Amino acid sequence: MRFTFRIFLSLIFVGITCDLYGQKNEKETVGSIEQLDPAFAELIDCNEDIEVLTSGFEWSEGPVWIKSKGYLLFSDVPENKIHKWDPKNGHSVFMDPSGAEGDNGEKEPGSNGLMLDAKGRLVVCDHGNRRLYRVEKDG
Repeated sequence: MRFTFRIFLSLIFVGITCDLYGQKNEKETVGSIEQLDPAFAELIDCNEDIEVLTSGFEWSEGPVWIKSKGYLLFSDVPENKIHKWDPKNGHSVFMDPSGAEGDNGEKEPGSNGLMLDAKGRLVVCDHGNRRLYRVEKDG
């Protein structure tokens, strides 16, 4: 399931990267897209490459595209961080820690799910503290 989700996430951002630049950059690619339902072609060009945007994470979850600012946020749960990726600058750490502060004995102390609320504020599912919290637009 995680591999399928990663492939889906990668597919979304292949299209976004191509739209932003009007052409493909020479990047690392993986795998191929197998279309099982004809309706899928309405969402994704199955001839596109699956581009690796960044790597080196233990367990990433909760991707959310911040359309208004043009970047992706995602969590690395065991590392307790929210990461940011944008087409111009690449990878950076957005929030550290993203969940439990200090050692609370959890194997999975960080955030895992991310979403935007109706006002565009980041809502974080904090696995380590067993709570939801919201990040206001001013930080």
